[in-house]
Amino acid sequence: MAESLKKDHHALRACFLYEFLQKNSAAETHRKICHVIGDDTLHYETVKFWFKRFKEGNYNLEDNARTGRPRLNVEVDIEEELEKEPKPSVREVASSLGLNKDTVHRRLRQSGRVPKFGQLLPHDLTVDQKNLRCDLALSLISRKRNFDWISKIVTGDEKWCFLVNHNRKRQWVKIGEAAKIDIKPEIHEKKVMLSIWWDQQGIIYRQLLPDHTTINADVYCSQIQKMAEQYHRPKCDRILLLHDNARPHTALKTRKNCRTRYRSPTTSAV
Repeated sequence: MAESLKKDHHALRACFLYEFLQKNSAAETHRKICHVIGDDTLHYETVKFWFKRFKEGNYNLEDNARTGRPRLNVEVDIEEELEKEPKPSVREVASSLGLNKDTVHRRLRQSGRVPKFGQLLPHDLTVDQKNLRCDLALSLISRKRNFDWISKIVTGDEKWCFLVNHNRKRQWVKIGEAAKIDIKPEIHEKKVMLSIWWDQQGIIYRQLLPDHTTINADVYCSQIQKMAEQYHRPKCDRILLLHDNARPHTALKTRKNCRTRYRSPTTSAV
């Protein structure tokens, strides 16, 4: 009986009206019905809506007539809306379709969809670029290793840290389905530059550089020196310095500095 009553909206509204005529509050009515039928039977906002309607003198238990075409399949309408725009909020979908926000959220959950962030990528790579990266990675893995070189690798980079965080939107996708990737936007707000160095055990050295600092060979060599002073790893006789081919990283002064200054057993650079 309880299960059939949950689906009978007209009978539930009759219960609301009975409790209203008994001068009980909406909160007390909601508590009573949930206690008898089940906690997930209805929302408190639904009971409050009907009590407000009764107080206005409207005792009609039927829904008000709605304009526009009748909605035969709400799930199809929501699916079509998500196909047009995969990253809307529940509120935006409800506003576009003229539905209640809670209804949209409930239907999304019932259809097996969950909100997910897409993977954030700095660039949208082409198929050839992806294949090239896979080939290079496989060639490195297949090389014969004579010592535990991975634990000796130290790498560093510079990263712009923006003072304004741009919000990313979740996508409503089915369980087990991956969300579409998000390409990092080209943004130019107020920012500071972070210089950071790390190995497989974690961060070794980091510094927020002063405003208007340009990364050149002098600054880069200074960062290497500060990193070497902070580097303390047991049972490590040398480090392998891994960096990309940016101009300050491959400058003649940088290479000469690495060859001449770091010859001690614990801070030699290759």
